[in-house]
Amino acid sequence: MTYSTSASIHRFHDELAISAGSGETVYLNAKAARELHKAIGKVCRSIEGEPFGESAGLTVQGIAARTIDEPARCYRVIRQYESGQSYTIKSGLTLSQAREHCRGPETSSKTCETAAAKRRTAQLGPWFICYDHIKGVK
Repeated sequence: MTYSTSASIHRFHDELAISAGSGETVYLNAKAARELHKAIGKVCRSIEGEPFGESAGLTVQGIAARTIDEPARCYRVIRQYESGQSYTIKSGLTLSQAREHCRGPETSSKTCETAAAKRRTAQLGPWFICYDHIKGVK
């Protein structure tokens, strides 16, 4: 098979940039790039080790990425309490990093599973984790 287009990857600041043909460039943080690397390895093993008809349509989804339309702004992750108090947990993050931090059961008093998070809820009341753009910082 001959290919008529090319794909490229390169480092862009603290992200991995991927482009293919005339499509838009997609940016991944280091964690997402590792997830993509793992997924590519899985697909390659399938290509090399089994006929397509037996591959069960291998698809990997949910790898966090951003496009150039999402500016590389600076974000912070916040723990917001029902009382109105809020605390910055992490700052200086990309949008992808902030979104990744806000996934999973430990991001809300309703879904948390660890003893520390349950103690926090008992002491300070209901809470959730969110992110926002740090105004004036890029």
